[in-house]
Amino acid sequence: MTTKSNFITIIVCTYNRADILKECLEALFNQTASQNSYEVLVVDNNSHDHTKQLVESFQLTHTNLRYYLEEKQGLSHARNAGYLNTKAEWIGYMDDDGKAHTDYIEKTFEVINNHDFDCFGGRYHAWYRTPKPKWLSSDFGTSPILNNTVGILKEEHNSGGIIFFRTDALKAVNGFSTKVGMSGNTIAYGEETMVQNEMRKLGFIIGYSPFIRMDHLVAEHKFKVSWHLKATYAHGRDGYTIWNSQPISFTFFLKQLIKNFSRGFTRNLYKFIGSKSYCIQNLIYDTMQPNLLLLGKYISQYSQSKHKV
Repeated sequence: MTTKSNFITIIVCTYNRADILKECLEALFNQTASQNSYEVLVVDNNSHDHTKQLVESFQLTHTNLRYYLEEKQGLSHARNAGYLNTKAEWIGYMDDDGKAHTDYIEKTFEVINNHDFDCFGGRYHAWYRTPKPKWLSSDFGTSPILNNTVGILKEEHNSGGIIFFRTDALKAVNGFSTKVGMSGNTIAYGEETMVQNEMRKLGFIIGYSPFIRMDHLVAEHKFKVSWHLKATYAHGRDGYTIWNSQPISFTFFLKQLIKNFSRGFTRNLYKFIGSKSYCIQNLIYDTMQPNLLLLGKYISQYSQSKHKV
C-alpha cells in the first residue's frame, strides 16, 4: 500500500564545498511547498572549511534546517548518518552541488502519496559556472530520461544525487555499503546502485519520476580529460564489486588490452583527422576508456583475491 506522508527530510551530505552548498540550500528553501512540510539535514563529513558556519547562518532564518557532523570519512557513512538521524517516514538525498527546481518538494509528495514505491529518483540537468569546453558532449552532466512519466524501474537505477527512500525500506537493507562510494576527494562510485540492488532482492519497488528535477554542477575539474580517465577506472573497479563479475584471467586481460588499444586508436585517429569537432581530448579518452574499465575490474579482482588469502 502507498505510504502517504506530509513530511520529508532532505539530506545533503557535504565535504569541503561550502561555496556551492550555499546555492544548494538557497534552492531548497525557495520551494513552492510549505517549509512546514520538510526539513533539511546537512551531514558534514569532516569538512575543514566554513561549512558549519554557513549552515548556522541559514539556521537564523530557517527553523527547518539541522546540522550533523559525521566524523567517519566517506559518503556512505554520511548518508547512513542522515537516515539514522531522522524520524521522518520518507527521506531524500540531494547532492551538495545540486540546485533543486522550485517544485522539487511538491513533485516529490505527488509521487509519495500516489504511487506504491519504496524508493524513487528524479532527473538532473547540467549547469556550468564557466563555459563548457567544446570536447564535452552537449548532454554531458545531464541524466537520461528513464521513463517519460512516473513509473516503476525494472532494471535501471536512480542516481544517488536525487533519490528518495521510505526510511523503513532503507533500514531493512542496512543503508549504504561503506565498501564502495566516495571518500574525501577519492573518486568512487556504486553505493546507490548497490542499495537499490539489495532492495530489489527483498521485493521493494523502485520507481522514477522525470518531473522531480534539479540542476547539477559540472565543476571545472571535470573539464580535464585526466578526471574522466580516473572516473572511468573507478567505474570499472567499483562495478566489479557491485555486480560480482566473472573472474578475468591474466591471458584474457592482456589480449583484450592489446585488442582494445589497436582497434580503438586507429578508429579514433581517423575521427580526429577527419572532424574539426573531434578534439584531442576525445581521441585520448575514447582510446583509453575500454582499457581503463578493464584495468579497474582486473585490479579490483586482484585486490579482493589478496584479501581472501
